Amino acid sequence: MIIDDIREYLKVRSNPVQLVKHLDEVPENKIQYPLIGQKKYDGLYCLVIVQGGIFDLYSRTGKAYYHEVAEAISDQFYNDMSCMLDDGVYITELCNDQVSLEVLSGLVSTNRKKDWTTEEEAIVWQSYCMFHDFLTFEEFLDGYSEQPYMVRYYELTKRLTRAERETLLVLNTPIYDRDGADKFADAIIEKGGEGAVFKQNVDWEAGHKGYRAMKIVRGLHVDLLCIGVQYGKGKRSGQIAKLEFSYKGSVFSADLGKGWTDARRSALTNAHEKSVGCTVFTGTYGHGSNAGVTEYPPVGKIWEVKALQESSTGKALRLPKVVRVREDKDTPDY
Repeated sequence: MIIDDIREYLKVRSNPVQLVKHLDEVPENKIQYPLIGQKKYDGLYCLVIVQGGIFDLYSRTGKAYYHEVAEAISDQFYNDMSCMLDDGVYITELCNDQVSLEVLSGLVSTNRKKDWTTEEEAIVWQSYCMFHDFLTFEEFLDGYSEQPYMVRYYELTKRLTRAERETLLVLNTPIYDRDGADKFADAIIEKGGEGAVFKQNVDWEAGHKGYRAMKIVRGLHVDLLCIGVQYGKGKRSGQIAKLEFSYKGSVFSADLGKGWTDARRSALTNAHEKSVGCTVFTGTYGHGSNAGVTEYPPVGKIWEVKALQESSTGKALRLPKVVRVREDKDTPDY
């Protein structure tokens, strides 16, 4: 059976799936509108392989989820044998409305050693998948599909319709510009959602992380005291690339976020280097819309930092980005 070939393939293949990148990190020349906007479900990446009624479920790294998880999902299709899911490779989000994503992740972790309690197993059986992409067996094993996304989505729609499970299909919304993308994501987040995913109507490639699929997610904004800087490497050599912050008794670094052009980075670097122990000097830059704006020495200032969320330790932030200096504040949040 080809499902056996896929099992062997996933044991040796690194980066077996296509990944999603933050929209802010994708070069604008790589983004072609309209995009296909989708709600980002608060779940775990789940690759569903189906052949002849057999379900295998895998994480984004290609590790198999517990067979009980696969049984819970397959049972939702096969309790009525007239509604069976056709063979193929389905790309989904594993969700559970009974517990938080953190709890769900711990329950189904492919590295988990501890047995479930009766209560935990009952929770796992209430999990479900939201479907958003489809590949043939051959495409998945090749690591590439030349079919554009909407062709794959149409095939997915037909299969879920035949199985009478259309409610498990992630819905699409056309997005015509960046402002529309921001508003679409904001509307989802305001209702308590995780954020939005944006896809281009292009091919699928295993291991790719970038313009094919992008996201805007719910974020955490805090105002923190800058206590140091870090210089970049390569083309950023000689320029400040990160700022260091104090947060709940620990120190972490954050990348300069969107809008930090080379001119701004140079100005910030000059301001830092020429004003050690002195707050008089300011670095300036003047290119295009940035003309006449001044960057001040970063250390000792309070900066707005945007992040996905706190780290698991609670003493740092996940994917932090420097947004702007807060001249209007003289006390940090932490």
